[in-house]
Amino acid sequence: MRRLHNITAGLLLAVLTALPGNESVDAADIGILTGTVRVVSEPPYAIRINAYPGVAHTTAPSNDTEGKSLIREIVVYLEKVAAPHAIDPPASPKLTQRGMEFEPSVLVILAGQEVGFPNEDPYYHNVFSYSPAKRFDLGRYARGKSKSVVFEDPGVVQVFCDIHSDMKGTILVLQNPYFARPDTETGAFRIPSVPAGRYRLVVWHPDLETVSREIEVRPGAATPIEVEI
Repeated sequence: MRRLHNITAGLLLAVLTALPGNESVDAADIGILTGTVRVVSEPPYAIRINAYPGVAHTTAPSNDTEGKSLIREIVVYLEKVAAPHAIDPPASPKLTQRGMEFEPSVLVILAGQEVGFPNEDPYYHNVFSYSPAKRFDLGRYARGKSKSVVFEDPGVVQVFCDIHSDMKGTILVLQNPYFARPDTETGAFRIPSVPAGRYRLVVWHPDLETVSREIEVRPGAATPIEVEI
């Protein structure tokens, strides 16, 4: 029985060692965070926000009774991880203007990353933000053009178009790469290669109340979490 336990532990350690981005963390000191997010909040009214914050009106409420559209914009992340560069950040993030919308509606990046704002619509756009985490105004530019912005500080950045007041996107700027987007169908998420320790787990959505809890990631093990938002 003891031999079987040692073999199992060795296999788990081998799997953890093989996970990408573990160069700066000892494999014996990392774990995996897995879990499921369940949406229990009422779907909010579809909000159309004017180009200038503080001016908005609402339309009909969503008919998404299973919360799939809400899960699509949820981000699960850890705060204050000691080794913030154990996983490579997403390369070349973009918030594309397409079909009079920002795609994706929620973009997650790391502090210090540069985001491109390509215009794929057959008309001009003027992308800007008044958010405290990052204020910018890219001016008007036509289809086929792209401009970019570097986001130095963590926080939530609401993005608008000064020409088309119904356009709204959100950029969540994080301090470390330990985040996940839950599966739209099941709500399942997985954050690999997490240094063992105690952290604050945050479940965030741009239109719902943020949920957080203290968790402990154990070395050489998977830590299961169930959370409602």
